[in-house]
Amino acid sequence: EGLTPILGDIARIHVGLGDHLAGRRLLERIRDIHARSPYPQPQIEALDLIALSNSHRALCDLDRAGDLAEQALTLARRSIPPEDPALLGYLTHSAATCRARHVFPRSGRLLDEASALVQRYGGEWHPYMAGLRTEQALVRDGEVYRLANRVWIAALSAGLDPERQRSLHHALALLYRAKT
Repeated sequence: EGLTPILGDIARIHVGLGDHLAGRRLLERIRDIHARSPYPQPQIEALDLIALSNSHRALCDLDRAGDLAEQALTLARRSIPPEDPALLGYLTHSAATCRARHVFPRSGRLLDEASALVQRYGGEWHPYMAGLRTEQALVRDGEVYRLANRVWIAALSAGLDPERQRSLHHALALLYRAKT
């Protein structure tokens, strides 16, 4: 098992050089090593499945990527309590894979579950605001959120009259004042 970090590094090098198949072979070898271990580590095995899912997704084998993502999520759900934030990565990975496969209802349900988990632990509670932060349109200065640059300001305020802009700004200020 001491070999797996080195194999993982070599797999990343192969992928970085564009040889996804060589990387995948190493990822499969890592998964096999972990699966044969006399000391089961379901979360490690779930991460192996995610790595393989990403590999299949990179080569447009979306069906296999989806199967592996679902296996990873199932394995994670068996070993992680349902309220544990450690599930977030598995939920969002499965949701992204479903989205890539155009299975939008399942993706939405998984994202809703992830969002509820984030909210439960005091994270960003509004999915649109979280999306703006993910896209780096919204940045945080201490306790204050602001749009990152003039491009985002123009894009998000296009078509809004000054009165509507003021009312939306006021509503956002009230939301975040209540959170702090």
